Amino acid sequence: KERSVDRPLPWDHIDCGIPKRYFIKEWKRAQSFRETPDCLTQNCSVCGVCDYDSVRNVLFSREKTENRIVPLGGSSDNTFKRPLPRPQKIRILFSKEGESAYIGHLELSKVFFRTLRQASIPLAFSAGFNPKPKIIFGYPLELGIESLCEYVDIIVNGHINTDSLIAQCNEKLPRGFRLLSAFKIPFKSPSLQSSITAQRYRAKLIERLKGKMKLIHCESKVWQSRKIEKVRKGKARSITLGSVLKDVTFTGDEVYFTILHTPSSPSIKPSEALLALTGLALESFQITKTSVQFQSDFTQLNEPPYENSRIWR
Repeated sequence: KERSVDRPLPWDHIDCGIPKRYFIKEWKRAQSFRETPDCLTQNCSVCGVCDYDSVRNVLFSREKTENRIVPLGGSSDNTFKRPLPRPQKIRILFSKEGESAYIGHLELSKVFFRTLRQASIPLAFSAGFNPKPKIIFGYPLELGIESLCEYVDIIVNGHINTDSLIAQCNEKLPRGFRLLSAFKIPFKSPSLQSSITAQRYRAKLIERLKGKMKLIHCESKVWQSRKIEKVRKGKARSITLGSVLKDVTFTGDEVYFTILHTPSSPSIKPSEALLALTGLALESFQITKTSVQFQSDFTQLNEPPYENSRIWR
């Protein structure tokens, strides 16, 4: 229950050296999302600790401090009223290669959150008791699979330059990650997962198996009729491979395939597709996601060039 600032609090009798009016002022600043500057390097916030006899601020004189004090009974509400910056939604294209392929989906969120903070990007947070940064990824990538075209949506407070965002984040990202492009999209645009309709992969036999085995070319009539058993929420479901897979191509030691994503039916993992097509497990291949297909052409919503965005159609 919210209390009035005029009501006494159970700990009011404890003197910590800072007057109650300062805590009220800080509470109002917090409501307006304003930070209090560090008095070691910036302005004095008039907390009341400095008496200028035994304790004093070396950057602020007694006169300057006294002029900033709000008299008891005075109102300083207007000081804290300011409009919140307008949030913006930014879609980022990045690659994930080498060692970074072994960073899981949950750890990926932490990597980007730390990177964006280190790059001083003003991320927006969800409201509530446990605020979360507004970072939204597409479909999770299986552990060990590289990607040339991963996407993430972030929501930031205020206007930021996307070129600066890319440059600053690339300096902070761990090895194997690289931001390729970033562009603003409408705030109420569909989520990444609901926008993606297909993803294309390239699977190459690992070096130690190339001389020992050869991929058997699987005819379309054969693999399209094969079925995969999927268990979801305790219920088994049979999926025909032809309904979730297309454009399968065998080329020497490589196989290319496209996995379809539709809201009405479940999809399959690259490892499941490879097992059905070749009979070999994920560990037998070096797999790379090469392109992504979207429902709509969101790249036309903004002015930057996107020739290298690897959007496949």
